[in-house]
This record gives sequence, structure tokens and C-alpha cells, in this order.
Amino acid sequence: IFSSKNMIIAAKELLDLDGKFTKHDTDIRMYKYNMERAKATKNFVVYDKLLARLDVSAIRKEKAFDEIQRIVNRAKFNKIWE
Repeated sequence: IFSSKNMIIAAKELLDLDGKFTKHDTDIRMYKYNMERAKATKNFVVYDKLLARLDVSAIRKEKAFDEIQRIVNRAKFNKIWE
């Protein structure tokens, strides 16, 4: 939609944010899976490291989602996105 209205910069920003959101979502899934395995083998040092990384990825995913929502809401307000 953005590219058809010559809003290439906003389209690129939206695609970059979508990539970040997807990356962090994948990271969260991986950390949860690895945490289950670490817990099953009672490797709590690894579990604690993964928990910290999980928290960081969750915060970054939330920030990316908020930015995506900001762009979409701005586009709707400016009547770019119907």
C-alpha cells in the first residue's frame, strides 16, 4: 500500500520492523524450547541465561510491535491506509 502511494521510506521502515518483530518472535520460541530442555536436564545455569535472553527478546518484540502500530495508525489517520 505504501509503495503504491510513493511512500517508499515508510514502506521500508515497516518491512524492517516486521523483520525485527519476526526475528524476536522466533528467538522467543527458541529460548522457550531450550529452557524446557535445560530444565529437563537440570542445567540451571543455562536456564538462567536463556531466561535473561528471553526477557530481552520479549521487550524488543514489544517495542517493534508498538512501532508497527504507530506507523499503521499514522497511515490510517493520514488516509493512506484505508
